[in-house]
Amino acid sequence: MDEEAAQKASEQSHPSILEGAGKSNDLRPDGVFADYDGIGRRAIHLFREEVVLPGQALSLEVLYHNEEGIAFWQALGFRRHAISFRIEA
Repeated sequence: MDEEAAQKASEQSHPSILEGAGKSNDLRPDGVFADYDGIGRRAIHLFREEVVLPGQALSLEVLYHNEEGIAFWQALGFRRHAISFRIEA
C-alpha cells in the first residue's frame, strides 16, 4: 500500500481523528500508534510535523486502564488535562 492509499484508508477508518479545525487536534488512536520498534513514536512525530499547525494544541484519549498507553504518551511529553465520563445506554 503506497503512502497516499494508507492516508486515505486511515481517514476513512478514523473519520474523527481531526476535530475542531482551527482550535485543536483530537486524537482517538484506538491503538493506532502502538509503538512496535519505534513506529508509534515516528508516526506521532510525523503527524505533528505534517498535520498539526504551529501553535495548535494536540489532545488524545487513552483508556484509564491502559497503563502502557498512558506511559507511552507521557514519555512523548503529553500531560493529563481532563477526566472523561461515560454511561452506557
